Amino acid sequence: MTSAKEIEVRPIAKRDADALIRRVHYSGKVVRNSKLSLGVFLHGMLEGAMQLGPSLQKSNIVHLVRDTGWNGFLELNRLAFTDALPRNSESRALGIALRMIRKNYPHIEWIISFADACQCGDGTIYRAAGFLLTAIKINKDLHIAEDGSIIHKMSQITGRNKLQHLAATGGRWRGTGPTLEGHTLRYIYFLNPAARARLVGEPLPYSAIEARGATMYRGVRGKQAMAGSNRHSDGAAPIPTLQRQRGMEMKPGKRPLPTHLKLLRGNPGQRKLHDEPQPEQLPDVPEPPTFITGYAADEWWITATELHRLGLLTKVDVPALACYCHAFGQWRMASESLARMQSNDPLMNGMIIKTKYGDAAVNPLVSIVRKHAGDVVRFAAEFGLTPAARSRISAGSQATNSQSKFAGLIAG
Repeated sequence: MTSAKEIEVRPIAKRDADALIRRVHYSGKVVRNSKLSLGVFLHGMLEGAMQLGPSLQKSNIVHLVRDTGWNGFLELNRLAFTDALPRNSESRALGIALRMIRKNYPHIEWIISFADACQCGDGTIYRAAGFLLTAIKINKDLHIAEDGSIIHKMSQITGRNKLQHLAATGGRWRGTGPTLEGHTLRYIYFLNPAARARLVGEPLPYSAIEARGATMYRGVRGKQAMAGSNRHSDGAAPIPTLQRQRGMEMKPGKRPLPTHLKLLRGNPGQRKLHDEPQPEQLPDVPEPPTFITGYAADEWWITATELHRLGLLTKVDVPALACYCHAFGQWRMASESLARMQSNDPLMNGMIIKTKYGDAAVNPLVSIVRKHAGDVVRFAAEFGLTPAARSRISAGSQATNSQSKFAGLIAG
């Protein structure tokens, strides 16, 4: 069984962290002022991201710990993890991240973070990692916009429409629209233990969360939240509030893997499998869309045939498969164009070109190939087609003895 000890944590590009957060985090939003992005990898696949940066309300927060330098703390503003990670991976990843920051940024004395008990959870992961609970407040910052979306007051006050917003509020520093029901919990972790003595006020006992009615686990409040909080880590992905308001029947939790893929992977997290709507299986391998041509069409017939054989291709999966095949076709054409340039450029191997002004510049084809290669891997992982994804799949009844590019997708 996969263990949390197998994960790796290392710095990644912000754009890669942003892409995973938009896909996995319950809000679907990223924080623009995040400066440090750390990826959580399992068997070489990016399955989680943590982002830190200066607080948006830094002048208010810096005084929570006396004599803190202006650059003496960071805010952990995003945590996002997929269901592919084994149990306890979240708290382990956070612990590794804190040790990395302590070692590489010794001037950082403490980390602050906030748990959203309006939509998400009350911060089980922070408590498991040793954070101090320093405040529980009734939410006054998250508002429901006219279109039903959830927006933070700082996004209204400092956003592109801030002048209109201030005009609507009479110049007052507050949000507009109904506030979201729930609580916000503030946690602090001291990288420098000596700074603990400078904390303004005393930390709250964890029992205060239940006493003040602020419990939430995976978007569920009250006793159900208390029952669920011992089963997993932090409840980092609830039912999005906008979907609740529109009456969509969705279960709480992170964006899940299909149950079919979880079964094929042997349910590595050992979590309870829930019933889910099963789209109609296609009786035959479908024809590719008309815009899938050339190399993309060739890949369609190879991949669609295997997915259909494994029972992983339904009507609603066709657009995602088309995206994968289109990205594959673009990647191959760009790669072949780059290869032709490399064959005529033994000195720089096609990596550097000369601009019309005579300057040296990176060949745009290099970036194009890399971009499409990333798209191919990302879409392939959705269907469990990458080597790392296949390594997590243990058994399946639909496997045959025929060998193909996907041999081993079922049998490990």
